[in-house]
Parts: sequence; C-alpha cells; structure tokens
Amino acid sequence: MSVSLEGNVVLFGGRRIMPTSVRRLGDMKPVLMEPAEADGAPSRIQYYMYRALTRDADEGIFKSTGLRYDVTVIPALPIGKEFNKTVGHYHADASPGLSYGEVYEVIAGEAHYLLQSRDLAQCVLVRAKAGDQVVVPPNFGHVTINPSPTETLVMANVVGTFQSDYSLYQKMKGAAYYETTDRRMLPNPEYGETKKHLRLENAKRLYEAPLYEAFVAQPQRFAFLRDPTLFK
Repeated sequence: MSVSLEGNVVLFGGRRIMPTSVRRLGDMKPVLMEPAEADGAPSRIQYYMYRALTRDADEGIFKSTGLRYDVTVIPALPIGKEFNKTVGHYHADASPGLSYGEVYEVIAGEAHYLLQSRDLAQCVLVRAKAGDQVVVPPNFGHVTINPSPTETLVMANVVGTFQSDYSLYQKMKGAAYYETTDRRMLPNPEYGETKKHLRLENAKRLYEAPLYEAFVAQPQRFAFLRDPTLFK
C-alpha cells in the first residue's frame, strides 16, 4: 500500500486523507527541554496524526483484530536546541502489570525511537531509516524523534484502539533523555538517579512486506499486539 505526502494531506489507497488531529507547540510545552520555546509560537503545528487508515476491502480484518493502521507526519521543526519529537506516552494495560505493544515503520525520512521501560531499568534509542520496522515492547513508553534538520519524517504504526497515557512524560518534563540538534543525548534531570545508561540500536525490516501489506496478509503475526503475553 503506497503512502505519500502532499502538503499536510496523506495520499493512501487512492484517497486524500486530512489529519485526524495535530499537536501544537503550546501543547508540547510540558515535555520540552526548553519550555520557553513554546511561548513564541504556541499555535505552530509540530506534527500531524492520521488515524485508522484502511482500504474498504480490509475493514473487516482491522475490525476483527481490534487493531488500526495510523500514519504520523513529523516535519523538521527543531524546538530550540531540541529536535522535533512526539509528546511521548505509555500504553494501557492489557492485564495488570502488562501493557500493549505497538509496531512502527518509517516510510520516509529517518526516526529515532526513544524507548524506556516503566521501571526505567532500560532506556533504548532505536535508529530507523525508510523501510525499517520497530516493535515497542509491552511495558515500554516511547517518544519518536525526527533527527533531521531538513527532511520530514513520515511513519506508520499498527496499534490497538486503547487510550494512551501521557501523564508520566508530562510530569517528568519529557523522556529520560533529550536529543539535541548538535547530536547529543542529554539526560533529563527530572529523573535524577533513576536514569539508566542509554543503549543504542539500529532498526531493520521485520516483515517481508511494508507494514500495511504484512498485516493484511497475515494478521495472526500481529496477535501479540492484542495479547502481550504472546510477545517474544
């Protein structure tokens, strides 16, 4: 399934899809390394979200699995000394103490997925380029960073229909690390001594086909997104 961008419109399956929602700079103030940067242009759109994209013929597959295919567009809009990023969130629990996972794919540009476990025992920066796919494991929160000063990041994900929890990231003024435009990963002082060593990983293609086609062809391979006890 081809996904492309025309302005702020996603072209998908012969359709022109407008954003379902946007994130403005003022909304992001609680999670920024330099919160004052939001005061100058609070209405500036930092990224666009497109929810539940599907072809008519595939609607039954998504409905039966309780999953959806989303697209997010993150322009190259640095925020002060920090690269543009998403707010960051944790997922709802599928059962007590075990949250849902998620799968991402970079369609265009590059992405850095900053993952941190609930107990902060693990903090991982996964570097991904176009065609790479990344799994967010159960019990991990995540922030997506566009580490390019010029190129827009277009990415897709397959995820459940639960509500995400942004509260910890807002309380802690962002993730455990900030990625700056001079390519440094700066520890967030709000985490104090609970900060853990940041591990770096490179992403790869996990499925033989692009994410949408892989899911529609073999939705059973994504069963761990509905039941995280199946995650390996």
